Amino acid sequence: MEQVKVLIVEDKSVVAEDLRLCLEDFGYITLGVCTNGFDAIEKTEELSPDILLMDININGPIDGVETVRQITATHSLPVIYLTAYSDSATVDRAKSTHPAAYLVKPFDPIDLKIAIDIAIENFQKDRNDKGVSNGEHALPVINDSFFIKQGESYHKVPFTNILYVEADGSYTKIHTTQGTMTLSMNMKGVLSNLPSIFLKVHRSFIVNLHMVDKFDRNNLYVREVAIPVSNSNKDILTEKFLKIS
Repeated sequence: MEQVKVLIVEDKSVVAEDLRLCLEDFGYITLGVCTNGFDAIEKTEELSPDILLMDININGPIDGVETVRQITATHSLPVIYLTAYSDSATVDRAKSTHPAAYLVKPFDPIDLKIAIDIAIENFQKDRNDKGVSNGEHALPVINDSFFIKQGESYHKVPFTNILYVEADGSYTKIHTTQGTMTLSMNMKGVLSNLPSIFLKVHRSFIVNLHMVDKFDRNNLYVREVAIPVSNSNKDILTEKFLKIS
């Protein structure tokens, strides 16, 4: 599965390097370090991070809070503030941008990991509260990717990497280009989180139509796996293929 991508905005090189090493120890990918707000805005546009770690007091004409305000005006992603300032005025300004967390330096690396994991989960819950997603069936979705909890960590699964989805009783198996993951969610719940390129072709299978290698009257084939197509879905499937061809 793909790793969570984090962009660091921190103008003190020693602190930034400590953050980078800490994140990589926990299995996250760091996309780089920005030392000012304008660079952070540009890198967010270019690299599409999953999480933004933002120092408030940074170089340049705009501070971390204003940088976050500008980024979140056009990009939907969770933000964690890292700052040495805990006065009420600074906290109130930061709160106005609805961050996922606010950590005061120095902080324990474990607290950072917990903040990131909670940020991913709460980001989706916040979208649900605003009517963006799918209620009780929602999975954390950021930048066209699922974040699936396996053990103590969330694993990034881009929609483009999903081959097909298979029902397994009350569980669901997500077959991807990098392996298979199991969710404690039924097919209906998974399908409600997927974009329109995914089609339920059988009571036990959802297929990423972009991953289909060939098909005949009764089956689709994804990497040599034959996936049955129910009679009730054949006309819908034909219509879908006409639209994407």
